[in-house]
Amino acid sequence: MQNAVERQRRLGAFWHGVAFRLVAAISAALALALAVAAYAVWRQNALMSELDKLADQGLQRVLLIWEANENANDAARKMLILVTAPPEARAGAREESEAANRRLDSALTLLGASLGPDPDHPRLQTVLDARRRYAAAFQSLADDVRQGDLDAARDRLVLATDFELSMLLSALETLDRSEQHELELAMGALRGRQRDDLFVYAAMLVVVLLAGGGLAVWIWRSAARPLRAAAVTAQAFAQGDYSQRLASTRQDEIGDLTRALDLLADEVSRREARLIDLVETDALTGLAERDRFLRLASAVLSGAASGVAIVVVDLDRLGTINQLLGFEGGDAAVQMVATHLRTVVGPAAPIGRIGGGRFALTLEIRGPATPAADLMAWAEELQQRLEQRSIWREQAVDLHLTVGVAAVQGESSDAALLLKRAERALQQAQQQSRPAAVWSQALEDVRPSYLSLLSDLQRACEQGQIVAFLQPRIDVRTGAVVGAEALVRWRHPIRGWLPPSEFVPFAESAGRIGLITGEMLRQGIDAARRLRDAGYAVQVAVNLSAHDLRDPTLAKRIADHLADAGLSPQLLQLEVTESSLVDAGDEPIRRLRDLRALGVDLAIDDFGTGQTAISQLHRWPMQTVKIDRQFVRGVDGLPPSRRALLEAIVQLAKSMGMETTAEGVETSGEMRVVQQAGCSSAQGWLIARAMAVDEFEAWLRQNPAAAATRLSDATAA
Repeated sequence: MQNAVERQRRLGAFWHGVAFRLVAAISAALALALAVAAYAVWRQNALMSELDKLADQGLQRVLLIWEANENANDAARKMLILVTAPPEARAGAREESEAANRRLDSALTLLGASLGPDPDHPRLQTVLDARRRYAAAFQSLADDVRQGDLDAARDRLVLATDFELSMLLSALETLDRSEQHELELAMGALRGRQRDDLFVYAAMLVVVLLAGGGLAVWIWRSAARPLRAAAVTAQAFAQGDYSQRLASTRQDEIGDLTRALDLLADEVSRREARLIDLVETDALTGLAERDRFLRLASAVLSGAASGVAIVVVDLDRLGTINQLLGFEGGDAAVQMVATHLRTVVGPAAPIGRIGGGRFALTLEIRGPATPAADLMAWAEELQQRLEQRSIWREQAVDLHLTVGVAAVQGESSDAALLLKRAERALQQAQQQSRPAAVWSQALEDVRPSYLSLLSDLQRACEQGQIVAFLQPRIDVRTGAVVGAEALVRWRHPIRGWLPPSEFVPFAESAGRIGLITGEMLRQGIDAARRLRDAGYAVQVAVNLSAHDLRDPTLAKRIADHLADAGLSPQLLQLEVTESSLVDAGDEPIRRLRDLRALGVDLAIDDFGTGQTAISQLHRWPMQTVKIDRQFVRGVDGLPPSRRALLEAIVQLAKSMGMETTAEGVETSGEMRVVQQAGCSSAQGWLIARAMAVDEFEAWLRQNPAAAATRLSDATAA
């Protein structure tokens, strides 16, 4: 009996000892788990704070570099005004130029302070060295202007000051790229550390929880299930899933552990959501980027499979606004459109910025099966409501918009497909110069018809279906007809007369534009010869594409055409669009010099739309600048600053020995301003529309002003 009691006492002591050790082990394991969770929260807070600080510093540097770039561009505009300003305005222009340079210096000083205490920062030193060279060149230019030597000032502007300013802008761009690259590397390293830490925390928690559960499973069965749930949740956190919550009400160590994990999930998911929001939100407008917009639109479409449309709105001529008002003005225009979109469509409709000046929105339309005509009327009404005139820094800015619509018509469709269709409709509207267009299957069906047009193109050239129409160009001083531009038309045997917009862009993209150019050169030279034989000295202009400038046989073919026609090269003008020359390599420039060597006149077409650098204009072998119609349209009713811009372009061309032609003159008021600006010649509907060669010759005979165009006996001989 005594031995049994002793055995019972020893067994009780043993179990008490085992229980004590197990309780101690479990307590230690839970305490360690809580410590890991607390450390994880602290570590994640520290990493996110460091990431936020790094992002703020990077954003500040990008903004400072952008401000310096804008001030440099402003200084360039002020320099151009300085060298073209009349004597009475030079003092004010010089003060504005110097003020622009001071703002540039101030921006560079702030930029240097932002980049840190390193005085030998190589890329910053490059910027500062470029700034010192530009300051010296500008000072020399200002001295020339102060001394009244405007010719020397213009030469210095082209040969030195503009070059140094370009080098400064290039150095700023290099600094911007390098700073952004370093920022991305640093942020990537921090995110890598964060991911590594998460995996480490998860692994530590799994080990601790499994160890504690293994010790406690045969004593406290109730502890195993919550520990397993905690382990699963920790693994989900490590994989980026923060939706799971343990939500334990226990007041022991296990409860503390689960609450710590919930806190960790809340903090990490909140900060990750903030980073995703920054990535998927457009910084300029605060609107959704393309991917986020598609998700929002998908949510709308899933709730209403019909009666919904995706609308794409494009800000036309954003590049022109950037050129006239600077990129700050372009950004302001984009923000104006974004604000107006929110006002027109309301806060509930998803809106996104999917490109430079392009926006997308999801709207409900009237009825689940709206007819195409009603959809078109609805789209045009929306375009009229969106289009507006705004004021930016006391400057009126006309915001012209084009709208493309794709609607769900009783069928399910995903957002990406609808967005693609809306963009296709927008492209169609812009090609046809219409305010809006609605997608239909016909837009897709028309593509094979364009392919058939391209396959018919060679036959059209051989059968005389490609026809040159002539639009006259007059001397604005005398009214004499001095030239004509050859405009292409296609007399299709089935579709009738086709305008260039119906086939030229597709021929160009398919590499078949050379067929059209060859036919237009032949007809243009023949027209000039025919007019010469009729006694009229009319210089005929033919357009060349960027594709044509890559043809090494171009100059020889034109020389052969001229020789076969017995035509003087002075009666042929070749027009090249500014956009095809900007950033062109040396080969197109060599082609132009070969053409100039033939004696033909070379003209820059659509000048002002390609953001030409002055140094580029100087190196092109051109004799004529054709000012784009956007600088002429309605200029008589615009503020004096717009007229001054037209006059500055004319004076710049004159300083380089070039003639100027104003395109698209449609009213007598526009002609009056063009004459006052000093343009050499003009063309447009005010003078005459484009005509077939027979009609053009008859028009010359009936036009009294064409008498000055007639060849003298000596010239005819």
